[in-house]
Amino acid sequence: MKPLLPLYDYQKNWLTDKSRFKIGMFARQTGKTFITTLEIVLACLQAEIEGKATKWLIISRSLRQAKEAMQDVYQHVQVMDTFYKAYQWHIPTGEKNIMEWQLPHGSRVIALPANADTIRGYSSNVLLDEFAFHQDLASIWSAVFPIISSGKRMLIVSTPNGTNNYFYEIMTNKQNLWSRHIVDIYQAKQGGLPRDIKEMKKAVLDSYVWQQEYELKWQQEGESWIAKELIKLVQDPLAGVPTAYEGNECFIGVDIARRNDFFVIVVLEKCQGVLWCREIIAMQNTSFQEQADLLSNCIYKYNVVSVCMDQTGMGEMPVEEAKKKHGNMIQGILMTQKKKYDLAVIGKMHFEQETSKLPCDRILEEDIQSIRRKVALNGEVQLYTERTKQGHGDRAWALLLATQAASGREEITYNYYTVDSGSLFNQNKFM
Repeated sequence: MKPLLPLYDYQKNWLTDKSRFKIGMFARQTGKTFITTLEIVLACLQAEIEGKATKWLIISRSLRQAKEAMQDVYQHVQVMDTFYKAYQWHIPTGEKNIMEWQLPHGSRVIALPANADTIRGYSSNVLLDEFAFHQDLASIWSAVFPIISSGKRMLIVSTPNGTNNYFYEIMTNKQNLWSRHIVDIYQAKQGGLPRDIKEMKKAVLDSYVWQQEYELKWQQEGESWIAKELIKLVQDPLAGVPTAYEGNECFIGVDIARRNDFFVIVVLEKCQGVLWCREIIAMQNTSFQEQADLLSNCIYKYNVVSVCMDQTGMGEMPVEEAKKKHGNMIQGILMTQKKKYDLAVIGKMHFEQETSKLPCDRILEEDIQSIRRKVALNGEVQLYTERTKQGHGDRAWALLLATQAASGREEITYNYYTVDSGSLFNQNKFM
C-alpha cells in the first residue's frame, strides 16, 4: 500500500529523532518545513490521544511564511483525517484559522512572524523556521529561551546565511547539547528527493548561491565576488594589446565619472566565442566632451556593434549625446543593485568558463577584486565596491558592461529569396 505521506530517508531520520534540542541545515526546497510541521502535528495528535495538551509555536521569518507553515500543518491534518477515516477512526481536527490550530483537549499550534515583542509571554515548544534569515536574531534568541525553559523542545531549521549569526554558531560549536542534521542537495537526492542536480546547477548560474543554498557551504561576507584564482585563469599576454585586433565584432563598456573616480572604456573583441580585451582607457578629471571623443574614436577604430554605458546619475547626459551620435548601438544601463548583480553573474560566468581573456594588469586585477559580496537579511546576495586609490572598481564595472554588451546582443538571421526584378522597376522604385 502506498503511504499517504511518503517521506525521504533524511526526513525519516529527522522525524525519529526526539531530542529536546534539534537543529537541521537543509538545502533549499528539500522539505524542511514540511517535515518539521509534520512532527508538530503528530505530537499534538499523540497528546490528544493521551488526553493531554501540548503547545507549539512556529516562528517564521515573515508573516507570509508563517501562513505557509500553517498551510503545511493543515495539509498534514487533512491527510491524517483521510487515514483515520479509512480505518473508521475519528481524528479530532479541532478549530482552525489562518494562524492557529486548536484541539479539543487544549493542544495548540500557533504561527507567528519573527518579532521578539509578539512571542514573549508564551510557554510552549518552539520551531524556528529559516532561522538564519530572521531579522534581529539577538532579540529573537533572548525572547525564545524563557518560552522553553520548563522542559519544552526547540527545533531549528534553516539554510545557511553567512557566518555572522546564531544559526552558524549553533551548527559549528563543539557542544553536544544539540542534535544536528545536515542535508545538502546531494544527500537529499541520495535519500530519494527527485531532482536533476546538473540542470539545477546550470540554471542557478551563480556559484556563490549554489554553494550556499544547495551545497550548504558557509560563505564569508566581504569575500571578493571573483576570486584571484579565476582572474589568473583568464589572463593572457596578448590581451589588452590594440595591435592584436583581428577585425571581428567588438563590444564596449563605459563607466562614467567626472572628478574623483575614473572614466573607463573597455573594448572586447569576440574571437571564436571568446571575449578578448583589446583596449582599456582609464582617465581621471576628464571633461564630458573629451570622454565623448574617446568613445567615438574607439567606435571608429573597431568594428563595434554594441555599447553599454553607465547611465546612473551623471551618466544621463553622456548617454543621450552618444545615442544622438551613434544610434541604437548605444545602450544606457541604470546601475541598480539588481542590475549590478546581473552584470556580475554574467561576467563571472565568462571567467569560470574561460570565455574571457584579460591583460596581466595589476590595477585591473585589484579593481575586479574590489567588488565584494554580502548577504542581506532576506537572503539575497548584494554587491558593494571598495574604494581604492585607483577608483571605485571603475575598470571592473566597465569590463562587466562590455560583457553585457556582448551577451545582450541578439543574433540576427537574414533570409534571402528571389524576386522579379522587372516588377521592382515597374513600381518606379528606382526612378
